[in-house]
Amino acid sequence: MYFWTVIFKINGKTVKDSNGKVIYVYLDSNGEVNVDYNIGNLKSGTYTIEAIFTSVNYDKLTSNTTMTVVN
Repeated sequence: MYFWTVIFKINGKTVKDSNGKVIYVYLDSNGEVNVDYNIGNLKSGTYTIEAIFTSVNYDKLTSNTTMTVVN
């Protein structure tokens, strides 16, 4: 069995659940991930979002984009 996971970072800080544990999202059979995450009290501004793909079978891959929060 292969395990392919993605973790997310916001401005370099790893996204964690309410218990402080890293949220690992598993790829589905189409190679896609979906995650619901409450951004909480992020202030207005532009944030860098990074997705990091990890697998024991492949090299690590990363992708970045930006998100703008307007309050």
